[in-house]
Amino acid sequence: MTFIKFLLNAVTVLAALITIVGNAWILFATIRKIPVSRRASVISFVSLIVMVVMSVVLDWLHWR
Repeated sequence: MTFIKFLLNAVTVLAALITIVGNAWILFATIRKIPVSRRASVISFVSLIVMVVMSVVLDWLHWR
């Protein structure tokens, strides 16, 4: 169970980093009037969803 929690934590941290970088790029591009690709927006959104889902799963495993 500890190894599974470790893997879930790793996925959550990776998704958080991708979300932060993706949102920072979208914000920077919006300020500079640089067109943002749809792919960048989708990657940022999906990583945000993964981060939230993994956080809920880890919280549930913690209290279980």
